[in-house]
Amino acid sequence: MLSCTRSPSTFLAMKILLLCSITPSSILKEIESVLPFTSLIVTLGYYENDKRMPDIEILARIANVLNVNADYLIGRTNTTAQKGKMKTVCEFTGLSDKAAEYLSELVKDKDYEKLSIVNHLFQELCEDYDFYNGEDEVSSVLGSLFRYYEKFSKWENAWEDYVDLCDEERIQVLAAAYKQYMLNRVTEAVKSSLEAYREYNKPWE
Repeated sequence: MLSCTRSPSTFLAMKILLLCSITPSSILKEIESVLPFTSLIVTLGYYENDKRMPDIEILARIANVLNVNADYLIGRTNTTAQKGKMKTVCEFTGLSDKAAEYLSELVKDKDYEKLSIVNHLFQELCEDYDFYNGEDEVSSVLGSLFRYYEKFSKWENAWEDYVDLCDEERIQVLAAAYKQYMLNRVTEAVKSSLEAYREYNKPWE
């Protein structure tokens, strides 16, 4: 779950900053009381620049004050839950708290239509062999979305991974065309998936 481009200490700093942004000021003072330096900003600066990493005891104290588990702070899990069913579900599926809670609410509210769509999307992903073979032209909605995010959320110009034309202007034109092509694949996958879903759920005559 930890990003391959970030060190554990940098990831930790980002998580603490995110949690602190929604944490009351009284708790922020409590956090500073357990840190090795008096200033939260100074400490996080050390963590973010990969100059220091808290020991296990300090990490446990920070997690306790923020009411999250330590694994969440260092990117080993997507859940902030420290125990219970939510922690078990999130660790088993890799879902975040919010994602798991949303699905739980669908079940609680007996929203079978949305649950049917969710299951349909995952079912077609499981049957999308081109996706698992690493192809660009995949057929499922989730598969096409994953491909699009993989190629354009990390690198500014995914096209450069395929060809070096030694012409910056031409590269930019082709990169834009490639990005649009991948976006079109998402659109086509949604249309095809919708037709399959409607056909499968068509009322009996």
